[in-house]
Amino acid sequence: MHRANQLESMVSFGLLTFVIWLGCSPSPKQGGDFPCLCCPGMLRWARGPGECQMLCADLCGDSGVQCPQRFADVVCYRAPFHGSKFEYSWVPEDGYCQCGANLECFVQRRESGIDVHAWECNSTRVACLVCMPPPWEECVLPELPPAPFLVRINGHEAFEWGGELVHADDGIGTRDSPLPPHEVCIRTARIDPKSCGGRWPARILPSQKACHRAEVYLSERVWIEVETRCAPCAHVGPCKVELFEGEELGDGLAGFINVYPTFVDFACETNCADICQSATYRCITPPLRREGEYLVKVMGLNHADGQQTRIRVLGPSGSPRGEVVCVEGRN
Repeated sequence: MHRANQLESMVSFGLLTFVIWLGCSPSPKQGGDFPCLCCPGMLRWARGPGECQMLCADLCGDSGVQCPQRFADVVCYRAPFHGSKFEYSWVPEDGYCQCGANLECFVQRRESGIDVHAWECNSTRVACLVCMPPPWEECVLPELPPAPFLVRINGHEAFEWGGELVHADDGIGTRDSPLPPHEVCIRTARIDPKSCGGRWPARILPSQKACHRAEVYLSERVWIEVETRCAPCAHVGPCKVELFEGEELGDGLAGFINVYPTFVDFACETNCADICQSATYRCITPPLRREGEYLVKVMGLNHADGQQTRIRVLGPSGSPRGEVVCVEGRN
């Protein structure tokens, strides 16, 4: 589905899939280069987000469906990346309730990276009787620029695709040999678009403690909380989680999980109080699809020998206990 100098995107709603070709929809040159999703399948162009409401007025009839922008907190993909799409969702806030929302996205390539526009489409006519977790959706990508490049989601700097992670204490974190195929989930950065932005690449967060559930169901995603006693004066960076699964891993393990919590320096000079404050960074794994134990390693945490934690994935008849396990680094 690639065509020279032409972007494409797949937008999904319910069980239907809409493929939007910019050559068949209003040209960005006619209004601007900011996409407005008025309702499912109805894309219009504006000079900025402030024009969307005016452009969309009366375009969708009385469908009762609204599609406000929704920031994508989590992006997942298969590495090495040779595909044309990634999977994304968000982290629900306290009190959030949805009952059948659908995600839609559109991707634009820029000289410095890609812009992802994400929306959540809800019917205003459906009473929400049962709250469901946020849905996951796939987002189709245009031809990507050479890595590393910056990914922005709804105007927010989210993460650097293919960039090296700079360790705060020992330079660039590189590997001597290519990694085997694996899955990746990235909890995106928390950078205010009204700020001066971030100075990339991200840097590994020095941390003192990491915790997660000890037992989970098959195919479940697991939150891993990383604590630092002295958070840097910087933006909360992306947290990348790598998942390696397979019988060839040995040691009787179902898989390995590598966690990379990071921070992103401010792009401008900032006055910070000279006070240490603790902070917790939350990271999420891809679905754990094999029964057995997964070994967890948190980068930036000075693990004592033999002190890495494990996640046990139970079979269909298993019932996970609510136990939480933690590991503390050596000072």
